[in-house]
Amino acid sequence: NEYTGIYSDYTNYYHNELFNNPNSKIALNYLKKRKISDSIIKEFKIGFVNFNSRIYEKLSKNFDVKILNESGLFYYDENKKIYVERFRNRIIFPINSLSGKPMAFGGRIIDTKNKYAKYINSPETNFFRKGNNLYNLDRVRKISHKFDEVFFFYFYMNVICFSKFDIESCIVNLDT
Repeated sequence: NEYTGIYSDYTNYYHNELFNNPNSKIALNYLKKRKISDSIIKEFKIGFVNFNSRIYEKLSKNFDVKILNESGLFYYDENKKIYVERFRNRIIFPINSLSGKPMAFGGRIIDTKNKYAKYINSPETNFFRKGNNLYNLDRVRKISHKFDEVFFFYFYMNVICFSKFDIESCIVNLDT
């Protein structure tokens, strides 16, 4: 599936950027301040999309542009006549299918002083329906035989923070 390829490349690119791009240091410092270890960041494949990121051109060389435009990762800026990243200047949390492949994202802004929403999700696409999915369900499903209860949260960071204490049976609703 081409969507899976697009989302996998996007996930891997920005996960690596979080650790290797000096412009991502603000996001890495934010996660460290929240006591999120490198191993947990890697386990959840957390990434960061810099404000001036330009992965659209790179992905358009490897994937069908029509499908890329339908992916929900970008929107068209009428003034600049370019595709802009929906999650720019946000920490991104891959939302996986039951098979563990990324199919959408949640994004958290770091600078809460601006007018933007603190959290955003990928828009609904042909590939992703918010009401039919839960964040972290792929992981919880694999270990569900180990516990009797599931904890339901509203934010990705809650799931991440609880995993620090080996509480793995946590999910997040994606509907607004």
